[in-house]
Amino acid sequence: MPKRAPDQVITHRVELGEWERQNVVRPIADVRIVKDAATGAAYLVGAGAFGVAIFILWQVTEELFGWFTGLVERIPTNVEEVSAQSPTGSATTRLRNWLFG
Repeated sequence: MPKRAPDQVITHRVELGEWERQNVVRPIADVRIVKDAATGAAYLVGAGAFGVAIFILWQVTEELFGWFTGLVERIPTNVEEVSAQSPTGSATTRLRNWLFG
């Protein structure tokens, strides 16, 4: 047999006194603060661990394969080095010719 729909709505209201606020609600709020701080610390530790793992991976691949050996020395640091490495001449000369005809 189906249940009959309610014909009235009853609202219950719970009010906390001073004792309940100090001894029930405040410890719950304190636990939440500690939980939020612990979550933030966990994110920081995780990010640090990720950084350390990437550094270790970099070092291991460098030792095994030598992929990064001399990489920094091969990067040109000024316009003259870039122009000297360019097979078609100076990059600034080409840009000047392109802009001004």
